[in-house]
Amino acid sequence: MVTFNRLEFLKHTVKKIYERTRYPNRLWVVDNCSTDGTRDWLKKAKLHGFVHDYIFAEENKGLAAGFTLGFEKVQSEYFICTQDDIVPPDLKPCWLERMLHLFKKNEEEYVGISMRVQRIRHRDVDEHKELIESSTSLASVFRISKKTEIEAVNGFGQRPHWESTAFMQRTQPLKKKLAVATHLYADHTGFMPDNKGFAEGYTTYHTYSKERVQQGKDQPYPDIDPKTNIPLKINTHRDRHEQEAREKYWNWWGLDKRRGDKRLGEDQKLLTPYAEKGKGIEVGPGVIKCHPNAIGVDVFPYKTADILGSGSDLWMFKDGELDFVIASHCLEHFPDTKAVLREWYRVLKPGGIIAVCVPDGELRPGVIRDPHKVIFTKEVLRIIFKFDIEMLPLRYEDVPNKRKGHESILVVAQKKPNVK
Repeated sequence: MVTFNRLEFLKHTVKKIYERTRYPNRLWVVDNCSTDGTRDWLKKAKLHGFVHDYIFAEENKGLAAGFTLGFEKVQSEYFICTQDDIVPPDLKPCWLERMLHLFKKNEEEYVGISMRVQRIRHRDVDEHKELIESSTSLASVFRISKKTEIEAVNGFGQRPHWESTAFMQRTQPLKKKLAVATHLYADHTGFMPDNKGFAEGYTTYHTYSKERVQQGKDQPYPDIDPKTNIPLKINTHRDRHEQEAREKYWNWWGLDKRRGDKRLGEDQKLLTPYAEKGKGIEVGPGVIKCHPNAIGVDVFPYKTADILGSGSDLWMFKDGELDFVIASHCLEHFPDTKAVLREWYRVLKPGGIIAVCVPDGELRPGVIRDPHKVIFTKEVLRIIFKFDIEMLPLRYEDVPNKRKGHESILVVAQKKPNVK
């Protein structure tokens, strides 16, 4: 991390990184000749364990030069560059583990991946993809790279202005792409305050622009979820298109409309017994989980979403780690039923349970309409679970409903126990 004369931002950012990072790491802070007490605070922060260590630059040559100084201390192959006003989300798995996982998946094609902030302009955003291509620059918003590749281009250089563009230019010889993580958000706290948080009248920082000292008031960022940093409510028309895309994505997955309802649905109640013992997940719980014992996995930052994600990629769980996977009116939202069920099967222990409720497609053919992607009948589910997933059938039952047109199907199946 590089910092300069924004001590209050630095304190907040370091504290949040310390609180929200559960993956092993070493935080080095490069101070670019601050005069606001930053150096004294960093010495105390090291003593208390909030930072691993610090570097005091002899001259402020800008952000890129600061990263070049810090790069000399990098020991691991994967490392991250960030700034004093960029706050990570509070996620499980934590933001660092997620960034590492995302980068390792894509490192053959990409030289750097950063997080997304509240507003990302001039980018072609597809919410259904995990990466947003960024061909012209890549800001140091928890930007992850490989040590050997940055060594190959002789570090970050000494360009004082717009390090994000310099990073793109210096890494071009590697012939790899740059990208922003679509669903990993950082809180850019330095955008909103006057003069970007520097003292009033102070203009000698390298990114000073007269037109931008009041930018936070003229173009305020959206309101965000305090844990995930996901924008929820916009405050200027500039963000309308981006927010509409997010909401369209959430609705595609079947956003739970029962915002204030705290009562379990009748179909959810049928799944509750299967979540009472052991370790397991509920995929797509919405506003309320079937059972508090279940780990909630959802794309929207509900309070029930212990893990933010769609449930189609459970990389954070090992093979055979869970006792159960349950889902009420969720499976029909996945376009590839078999692929999703195989992933749920992978994380189950031998003897583990998958229990789902889905709309009855025979009695309710209209459910094939958006946001549903698949229509199920009891016989279709029986064939999938028995022959494609190869699980032992426990229950295949019609679930009647007092309201005509709301009938469902309950499926409970068990992963075959190990045979000795």
